Amino acid sequence: MRTPMPPPFSFLHTRPWRALWLALASGLLLAPAHAIDSAAATAPAAGGVVNGYAPILKPSADARARRSAGASARPYAPVKNADDDGQIAEIEMFTGESRVFPAPGVARIAVGNGAILTAAALDDKEVILFANGVGTSSLFLWHADGRYQRIKINIVAGDLSRVAREVAAFLSTIPKARASVIGDKVIVEGEQLSDVDLAKIDALAKTYPQIVNFTNRLGWEQMVLLDVKVVEFPVDELREIGLKWSAAGGAALGGIWAPAGRGHGPYQINVPAGTGGLPITNADGTTTGIPLPSGLTLMSALNAGLGAQLNLLAQSGRSTVLAEPQLSARNGAKASFLAGGEYPYTVSTVNGPSVLFKPYGVKLDIQPRVDASGVIRATVETEVSQIDPSVSTPSGPALLSRKTSTEFNVRDGQTIVLSGLIQREQATSIDKVPLLGDLPVLGALFRSQRFQNKETELVIFVTPTVVDAHSPGLLDRAQKINERLQQRLGEPPHLSEPLQPGHEPAQAAVVGDGAGAALPEPPQPTATVGAALTLGQLPLSDVELWAGADGAVLRLTPDINASVLVRLRRGEPVRALDLAPRGRWLAVQAGERRGWVASNGLSLAAPVR
Repeated sequence: MRTPMPPPFSFLHTRPWRALWLALASGLLLAPAHAIDSAAATAPAAGGVVNGYAPILKPSADARARRSAGASARPYAPVKNADDDGQIAEIEMFTGESRVFPAPGVARIAVGNGAILTAAALDDKEVILFANGVGTSSLFLWHADGRYQRIKINIVAGDLSRVAREVAAFLSTIPKARASVIGDKVIVEGEQLSDVDLAKIDALAKTYPQIVNFTNRLGWEQMVLLDVKVVEFPVDELREIGLKWSAAGGAALGGIWAPAGRGHGPYQINVPAGTGGLPITNADGTTTGIPLPSGLTLMSALNAGLGAQLNLLAQSGRSTVLAEPQLSARNGAKASFLAGGEYPYTVSTVNGPSVLFKPYGVKLDIQPRVDASGVIRATVETEVSQIDPSVSTPSGPALLSRKTSTEFNVRDGQTIVLSGLIQREQATSIDKVPLLGDLPVLGALFRSQRFQNKETELVIFVTPTVVDAHSPGLLDRAQKINERLQQRLGEPPHLSEPLQPGHEPAQAAVVGDGAGAALPEPPQPTATVGAALTLGQLPLSDVELWAGADGAVLRLTPDINASVLVRLRRGEPVRALDLAPRGRWLAVQAGERRGWVASNGLSLAAPVR
């Protein structure tokens, strides 16, 4: 019997190996088609750059056809905060922070710097980030449709949002100060800040190390104008009772029978020897129109070669302004004033005698401070001193002084009055004829007693005012001073005129419709130049006037310091505009230029005779 041969052995004929070979064959057949589809799906779009980030890869037409009809093909726009619905393009985090933002359809995630940033996808809908260290990292997101976008992650050391809010809230009380966040720092900037505000910002920077102080260190303080008046109110009572005898030259007779009342002034009774008349003359020598006081009787009684002078007076004093300074001081700074002099005195030192100087007169030291509400607090020290000739030492004379020191609060423009510095001086003197003036009863005819009671009170008026370069009071005061100087000295020459900001003296500014056109040559005047114009002489509206003097200038504004438009020649015609005069300034038009001219530089036109 013949035994059949077994079939040849093959791995393909076994059931397990058969399945493996079938899987490999199917994979090789399907791989080219899948590779072609993936390559087409990730074809880069031409010019696909969005807001400076990496190009977005758009799917091909075949891939879009195989996707669901509801899929969107638009690129994601970058946003600035996590609350927006779109994709985030740049995120700022602080160390230890975790943040979740929506990312629908996310398929893959790549982190540039894994040491500082960790990222993961949540259910293909959201992305969670973990900030592990300080630095910057990029984050790539791939979506299921083939698109991707780069996101920039900035990680700082701490949460600056809280610091920035607190710093901004503090700086809101300081004018002209501002804060901004740059990286992990809070930048504080400011101009024209006061010394007090600068000290506050310095203390704030010590509390928050994240602050970088870029404020201008040159403090800008308000200016305070101090109007001070030092006035002395004397109350003098000077009485002379009796007769004052003095030699008048030649023999004379005189006497008093009745007491004399108060008269009109000092009189002298002269009775020349050998004459029968009794002429009454004033002390200055006049003899006419001199009324006698009531109750005064004259007779010849004695011949002593003396002249009798009757001086009955009452003298009242009046106030005297010792000093009236106007000082300007920076807020918190000290202003000083001295009206008087310095006298030398000698002191002994280890190197020998040395000469020093002591000031005397009216001395004033004042230091104002202004707070944010406008209240002015000032410290005032005043002293009024004079040399005392009655006391003398080897080092020098003594001083009679009155001084005060005080601190007060006032509002802007209010006046504080400091008084009570009273000085009293009493003196009594007797003039008499030797021996005769000592006689009882009759001795009163030969002596004169002088009583002097001098009482003075020092009063100080201080008016502080907060001012700046545009204060109306200062501008008006400067305008009046310039007008007085011009009245006394005339118009200033061209070289002494102050330069205006942004204006070249050689380039005359032009106003009006004809800007840029040259001023035509003025016609020869047919009238002589008359007297200077007075604004009340005529209604100044469309009136022809003439430049009355060399140096008259047309200015841009009614101000002596305003820009010069053109210099008017003598006799050059101008026309008054329909504008109200401002002080002594008149609005005129010279050719095609319009401006302001001082009225003393213009005159009315008078016909030639």
